[in-house]
Amino acid sequence: MFFFQIFDGPTSSSAAIYPTFVKLAEPVVTRYIRILPRKQSDPFHVMRLEVYGCLKEPMPSYFVPDDFSRRSYLLNNLTGDFYVCLYSDDRTKSSCQYTRDGYTWKKLSKRIVKVLALDSRNFAIYGLDRSNSYLRLSGNDWTVISLKQWERVQLSLTVILARDVPENLLRKDHIGGEIYESSNGYQWAVSHPGVNMKSPGGNWVLVATWKCCNH
Repeated sequence: MFFFQIFDGPTSSSAAIYPTFVKLAEPVVTRYIRILPRKQSDPFHVMRLEVYGCLKEPMPSYFVPDDFSRRSYLLNNLTGDFYVCLYSDDRTKSSCQYTRDGYTWKKLSKRIVKVLALDSRNFAIYGLDRSNSYLRLSGNDWTVISLKQWERVQLSLTVILARDVPENLLRKDHIGGEIYESSNGYQWAVSHPGVNMKSPGGNWVLVATWKCCNH
């Protein structure tokens, strides 16, 4: 199977100073890449190419709703729990875990593939399971809720929605400079390598890495 896409590069010496970033129209799983020059702007006869990618990550084989993403995170700034989800197609493993100090991690139910939101009023956690069902965690029990219930939840002023991690994340620093601080004084940020944590009075430390993007 072949995949073709035309890329436009710089056409002047001033434009060539800065790299031109082009995103593939769709994800491609490949071992080799061939570049075929189609046109050149005189007097340029040199081409440089860098390809950014990662190891193949699993995706569900079924249709997934817009709420699904392979990587996401959410902070409960009242309890200090920082939730991180990385989808796993292994049903014996948990896709979502949470921590308060970056070193001790607790696993959520193996059926949950993404934490969707937190209600700061009653500390209820909302998630998505492997069958595309929306669930609500209250206490220790996950309860299925309807799509209409989930849509109402999203409109609540007390609900904090999880943040998705872009698939084409290239930055090694914090995403958009976003830093989250919990009531226990810990600060959290997400970057290309993984999850970063700063304890009170401490320095930034990488406490977890994405499986596809270790460097």
